[in-house]
Amino acid sequence: MNGALAQSVLGVSAYAWWNSAIYTEFGLYWTPSAGFLRAVGVDPFAAGVIDSVAPYVRVAYQKDYGSQNFELGGFGLFANLHPGGDTTVAATDGYTDLGLDASYQYTGDPVNLYTVNARYTHESQSLAASTLLGLAASPQNSLDDLRIDASYYWRNMIGGSVGAFDTMGSKDALIYGGNRTLRPDSSGFVLQADYTPFGGANAPLGGRFNLRLGAQYFIYAKFNGAVSNYDGTGRSAANNNAFRLFTWLAL
Repeated sequence: MNGALAQSVLGVSAYAWWNSAIYTEFGLYWTPSAGFLRAVGVDPFAAGVIDSVAPYVRVAYQKDYGSQNFELGGFGLFANLHPGGDTTVAATDGYTDLGLDASYQYTGDPVNLYTVNARYTHESQSLAASTLLGLAASPQNSLDDLRIDASYYWRNMIGGSVGAFDTMGSKDALIYGGNRTLRPDSSGFVLQADYTPFGGANAPLGGRFNLRLGAQYFIYAKFNGAVSNYDGTGRSAANNNAFRLFTWLAL
C-alpha cells in the first residue's frame, strides 16, 4: 500500500498448505541493483531502496461448506528503506503494513459464480531518514486503506465487479505539500468488466493457460482530501476519474 514500496523489487517466498484448510507463506523482498534497474528501463532512485530485505508473512484459513467457500486471513510486510536511495544519513524509514482480508464465494451454480472480497490494511511509518532529509514534516505517520468488491461471472468466462475503496492518512505538510488538504485521503468506486476466454470447462492445457481481457473505470468521490473543492493542482476529485483497458496472462 505504501508509496515507498511502489517500485521494482525482487523476491522469493515459500508457502505451505496445511490440512487443506490453512495457508501459510513467508517471503523476502529486496531492491535490485541500480545497474539492473537501469537495464530494464527503471529509474533506480525514483522510489525508496530497501535496506537489506523486507520480510512478508501471510496466514489464511479457508473452508468449503457445500456450495460455499469462506476465507479469512492476515498479512504483514516489514521494510526499512532509504528514501530516494539516499544513504547520506545514518537512518532509514521504517514501514510496517498489517492487514486482514476475507472472501466469500458461492459455487453451487455451475453457470453463475458470485464472490465478495474485503481487505483492510494499516501502515505505520517511522520516517527518521525522510525527516532528516527534509522530505517529511513528521517522523511518525500512518495510512489506513479499506477495500471491498463484489463480482459475478457467467461460466467463469464473462463477468464484472463493483468495488469501493477508502484511503485515509496522517497530515504532513511536506509529503503531501502539493495537496490543498496536506492529506492523502482518497475514496471512490471501481467498475470492471472482463472476459476470460479460456475459463470454461474445455480450457486448453487443463486450465493452466489463463488469459483475461478487461476494462476498468475509476470514480473518485475524494482525491487527496478534496471533494468538490480543488486539491491544490487545479483539479477536483472527479477530474481524476480514469478509464483503462488491461490484459492479464498467466501459465
